[in-house]
Amino acid sequence: MPRSPTDPPALNMSPELPFAPEDGQTYYLEDKHAVFAQQPLQGPSLPECLMPSRSSTLKPPTLMYGWRLGHNKLMQIAVDHFPQVVRYRKGPALLGVVDEETYPWTDEDWDNEHANVAETILDYDFIVAIREYLGFGPEAKDLFDIDILYDSRRQAKYGLTVGSNYLKVIDNDAIKKLEALLATDEPAMWYLHSKKWMWRRVVRKAKSKSKWLPPFVNELEPETVVAKSKSTKSKSTKSKSKSTQSKAQRHEGDGKAVVAFNEPEVMQPVS
Repeated sequence: MPRSPTDPPALNMSPELPFAPEDGQTYYLEDKHAVFAQQPLQGPSLPECLMPSRSSTLKPPTLMYGWRLGHNKLMQIAVDHFPQVVRYRKGPALLGVVDEETYPWTDEDWDNEHANVAETILDYDFIVAIREYLGFGPEAKDLFDIDILYDSRRQAKYGLTVGSNYLKVIDNDAIKKLEALLATDEPAMWYLHSKKWMWRRVVRKAKSKSKWLPPFVNELEPETVVAKSKSTKSKSTKSKSKSTQSKAQRHEGDGKAVVAFNEPEVMQPVS
């Protein structure tokens, strides 16, 4: 059976680089298991080749730094340290994180109110509570997340991530404080993103030529220029506010687990 290529093709890279396709050119569907078998990587530092460079058109896969804990451990952390974020609903506690068709539910599961695991650990309030406990404000919102992390056998568990190779990682003091809170033997490590696990080659955009402006544009009064700048900033702030609101609402709804696209096995992450 011929190997089926995945996008994008023709990387023209060294196959010796971490997570590279076997031939250094094209990823095939069969390569995914071999790629994930090379991770997680120990931290806190990463090989320089896995750090994105603005001067290179070859971009590494996304790696997230954090702990692969499982939904039971994360729920225990919420209950013990952040009870204000625990969500209760009538129905099974594990509704949304286990296979609903095969799990041995009981009448008690459905008839009584329980602290729902999925609605608690996947709610944005849980992430905010952890972030604020560490002393970080909204400016660090992109560093913290609850995501699905794979081990080297591609077994899925929910984990807590605190940065990536495309952003940055929280400082060592915050890491130590968080480790004390988590009380786990699971060390923080670098995990491949469930979707962005491939190297990619980007095309540089051609620099646009400077547009001609009428002379009067350069003769604006300073007050006018400042006012225009403030107006632009206001629009930017409004856009950022909408983005923050969108992220804050992403885990709300029917309590279903957030799963990776085309990854049906992630529907039942290991506890």
